[in-house]
Amino acid sequence: MKKLFIILLFLVSMNSSLFSQDFNVNPHRYYQSSFYYGPPFFYEGGYGYQKRNFQLVLPYIGAMMNPMSGIDIYGGFKLLYKTFKFEAKVKHEVFHFGDSFGASYADSTSTVGVFVLGYAFDAIYISSTTIVGSSPFTNVINQQKSLEKGLVIKQNLQVRGSVYNNSITQISSENFLKFMFIPHKNVATFSIETYLPMIFRQGYGWFEIGIMPSIEYKDYITRGDRDFSFETSPKAYDTKMALGNSSSIPNYQFSAALDIDLRFYLKFLQNISAGLSRLYINFNVVTGYGKEFDQSLNQGEFYYLYGGGIGYNIFDGAAMSLNVHADNNGELFLSFISSILISP
Repeated sequence: MKKLFIILLFLVSMNSSLFSQDFNVNPHRYYQSSFYYGPPFFYEGGYGYQKRNFQLVLPYIGAMMNPMSGIDIYGGFKLLYKTFKFEAKVKHEVFHFGDSFGASYADSTSTVGVFVLGYAFDAIYISSTTIVGSSPFTNVINQQKSLEKGLVIKQNLQVRGSVYNNSITQISSENFLKFMFIPHKNVATFSIETYLPMIFRQGYGWFEIGIMPSIEYKDYITRGDRDFSFETSPKAYDTKMALGNSSSIPNYQFSAALDIDLRFYLKFLQNISAGLSRLYINFNVVTGYGKEFDQSLNQGEFYYLYGGGIGYNIFDGAAMSLNVHADNNGELFLSFISSILISP
């Protein structure tokens, strides 16, 4: 519940002052940018300078919250020229939400440098992100997990874009190629992820259906230290907090999932109060398939989660929902955000 309180506090403080996710940069004016439609949430502000197609933000500071990892603070600068972007910042984790396996605060939080290069076409955005610094990672010795901290180098490539968009149907695509290198472990890994969120809205806005097929594959390039654990839980669990034994969450090398999010908007309540017209009921079903590293593909297993809750559209499209879910192992999970159709 402490984790849920921190998430709520972060969102309330952010939403009290944020009304746009776009860049607001004017000559010698205050700059701010935010994102509150789904995790990770962030707000940042600083000094902005703009002249024609050139924009410089120096310096800026910000805060970011991801329900599955923690809360970060960061600072740096941004350079934007037409559709080109360069960003450099230092990021420090101040709250760690994941399992620390008994590690101290210093050993369970990270401090890294982040460097981003991006370029936008008409409907496609391509970016390269390099992350270098001191970060914790998981070891497994005699089936016991522990955290170890050391130099970690990550390189992420991302391609996202709009496939189809009108007033009723919205289809987009997001794809990742990720590399990670831990020098003193002589470990190098890669992962491939792709997401295809699709939203279909009923004409009168009483309900909408969201479907997001996704696939993820992870493997080693080199595995010098076999105590290092690279398996991760399916994305379906990423925004959910276990109410019971979190160790029952599956860990897979390969996972493929189909998310189905069915939302009913109770528009008839606007006859009682205009504010109640933003209330909605949410039902969610996720099913997928995953396997562990030492298994062949046909030795994997299916998993599923189902549940629902009640939500409120604070801003247009910013759906905040409190949901309860159960999985195929009978474990219960609590999620505050129902925006499953926003890929990581």
